[in-house]
Amino acid sequence: MFIDSHCHINFPDLISDLDGVIQRMSDAQVEKALCVSVSTKTLPEIIKITNSYANVYGSAGVHPNEKEVEEPALETLINLSANEKIIAIGETGLDYFRSEGDMSWQQERFRRHIRCAKEVGKPLIIHTREAPKDTIRIMKEEGAAQAVLLGANLGTALTAAILVNDLHWLSPAFCEWEGYGILWKNILGWLAEKG
Repeated sequence: MFIDSHCHINFPDLISDLDGVIQRMSDAQVEKALCVSVSTKTLPEIIKITNSYANVYGSAGVHPNEKEVEEPALETLINLSANEKIIAIGETGLDYFRSEGDMSWQQERFRRHIRCAKEVGKPLIIHTREAPKDTIRIMKEEGAAQAVLLGANLGTALTAAILVNDLHWLSPAFCEWEGYGILWKNILGWLAEKG
């Protein structure tokens, strides 16, 4: 049995053949999927998908690179996550690779998502890229102690080691970016050495 812990089957190229996508998942022994939200505008569509397919769940959140959106208030995020098929908060985090300039808006959005996850007791889905120090700092400052699905490049094995050893926060969501598989291999090697 496989679980796809990070997919976007609500995106146009997949939703146009959703029954086919779900069938191909089944053929590949993918028994459950987590359709990850990137904006509050797409959440109703994700909820519709999760209600149509018993094996598909969703998340509530706004991707760090979504700049042209109205910032959801904490109460809005909490209300959006109330649906029983919404099992995580995010995709949230920091992405300094694709965005430039003052990143305080990304940092505040990340903090709001962490607060929501703590309030509703659901795990975070974190996208972090080119921002490992700020990601760890904000998680510590906000007391993000819940489970985390991390879906992006951490930057270094040392950063991942801090997340695993000191903060107990790492679970690989997917291996999409170049170098991530090597990074995860290094983390596993490091963990094996630590016993």
